[in-house]
Amino acid sequence: MAAESAEQTAPGRTGHPEPTTPPVTRTAVPGAPRTAPDDAVSGSGNGSGAGSDTPADAELASGPLGMRLLAFARVPEETPPSDHELTYAIVAVRHRGRLLLVRERHRQCWELPGGGIDPGETAREAAARELMEEAGQRVPPGELRFEGFARTALPSHLTRYGALFSADVAEPAEFTPNEEIIEIAWWNGSDPLTGAALQTVDVYLAGLTAR
Repeated sequence: MAAESAEQTAPGRTGHPEPTTPPVTRTAVPGAPRTAPDDAVSGSGNGSGAGSDTPADAELASGPLGMRLLAFARVPEETPPSDHELTYAIVAVRHRGRLLLVRERHRQCWELPGGGIDPGETAREAAARELMEEAGQRVPPGELRFEGFARTALPSHLTRYGALFSADVAEPAEFTPNEEIIEIAWWNGSDPLTGAALQTVDVYLAGLTAR
């Protein structure tokens, strides 16, 4: 997943710094997210004036490369929180209950597909484009389900919002490795993933979309 401006990161999905040491997963249990009320921002601080019942220094999840999930806002897609910039979109895609994860070539993490929002592009359009570019799975923008806005931060202390979408696919398309993604996996939530660290912030966010 992505969170910061391009000048702070290496090419690829905006928001993840290039690792200088092997990534270490810091979240003890990657599953079982705490869901928030539909109209609330949960986590640290406030967004768009919405309150929070958690301490100011709390976080919902943390993961490799110092990624932190500070809050999740279930607000209308057309009115994102205004306290930080909306810069990226991610999508939780499932096939027969299995979650799509991509193994990012440079960060060496298993992540949700997603990336930066291009100029003139909506978050919904960005999510569909990144899903196709990274994982080879085509879901029209209009068929994506909007879930909410994730507020994330990196060790640089820059904080950004990302739009979270979800979708289901009946027949996964064939995947071809590309410049960003080495391989994909349809994960059942329990089998070990090899070759890279699991981005537990993304797993937490995917849990918020489970139906």
